Amino acid sequence: MNGREPQPRQSGRHRRGTVTEQVAPQPWDPAERAAAEQLDQIEPAWTVWYGPGTRHFHAVAVWPTPEPLTLRARTADEFQVQVTDRGTGQPRHLTLDPESLHGRGLTIVRALAHDTGVTPLPDRPGKTVWARWRLPRQTTATQASS
Repeated sequence: MNGREPQPRQSGRHRRGTVTEQVAPQPWDPAERAAAEQLDQIEPAWTVWYGPGTRHFHAVAVWPTPEPLTLRARTADEFQVQVTDRGTGQPRHLTLDPESLHGRGLTIVRALAHDTGVTPLPDRPGKTVWARWRLPRQTTATQASS
């Protein structure tokens, strides 16, 4: 090779050998993580978690759906439903007669939700349709009676 003896590497945090310093785990948002764990345990049809990087609660339906059905919330006092599809058309209200069997979903969701919207997908054709609800805060008396 070059005639020099290779020098041994210093051991460190990301090298083989002993750790030079102990890194303590960070308890990011412990109350939110505990709330997400509780929701995950009491809602068997959903997988629920709290993402400290996004600072949002997330839930994914565990039953088979054509497209993933996800919920997202900034706090445990609200939630947001999101459905993503690859269709290029936009959701629209339909003029329906009382006998119609389909086409009322958007009207019903907009009537019940506090906020709704459509977000185009940035990297491919399609959109995410979402609706957001603010949930009433549970008081101590309400929690005790539950």
